[in-house]
Amino acid sequence: MSIKKNTVIVYGREVGLRYNPYAQTKIKSFTKRYEKETGKAANKLDEDENLEFTANMCAILSEGEENYRYFCDRSYKRQPLTAEEFLTLDDETMSALIDLMRAEMKLKPEIEAKEAPPDPKAKKSKKKASGSTGAKVGTGTSGK
Repeated sequence: MSIKKNTVIVYGREVGLRYNPYAQTKIKSFTKRYEKETGKAANKLDEDENLEFTANMCAILSEGEENYRYFCDRSYKRQPLTAEEFLTLDDETMSALIDLMRAEMKLKPEIEAKEAPPDPKAKKSKKKASGSTGAKVGTGTSGK
């Protein structure tokens, strides 16, 4: 079994995070359910909602690691980090887990939820698509 070096000690146990297909499907399901229940996109959450969302994401990634360890060694007793445990951590431990989560999911440290400015090229292509070029559409003649 290959346990990664990047772990954090939480309440006396080594906690690792793993973004694998198990975690990926759980995250997709959780995100869809969360957005449906709250009516907010994950990137539009306020500070408290973001902390709760992050706690759940870390818990899912912890399950991914714990399941990996278990399937490598069936005698391993799974003890994934829970969202509730995450929310009770001191700032230093919580920050270490968030950094580990970002590294595991390959996220940038600062993610801004700003919308991209409109692309000026998109306006030009819309004009062409709307028929402003003068081309006839659907005439059925191909010139052959």
